[in-house]
Amino acid sequence: MGRPGHNTHLGCLLGGDRRAYQPRAAERGVLHAIIRDNLETFLREAAHRAEGAGLPDFVEEEFRDFLTGG
Repeated sequence: MGRPGHNTHLGCLLGGDRRAYQPRAAERGVLHAIIRDNLETFLREAAHRAEGAGLPDFVEEEFRDFLTGG
């Protein structure tokens, strides 16, 4: 039992919980499916609305990294 307002998850951070980290399978999630199915359209529309400038390169890279698990 923790004190009111006390972070009861602190024990997990300090090694109290010995379960192994299980990464989520992002490729099975809704967000992954939406980005995968619409990224190219989104990038084209962003470039069109910005008169060809599009999004900053790092934004596109983040989306692509997300899709490839990076």
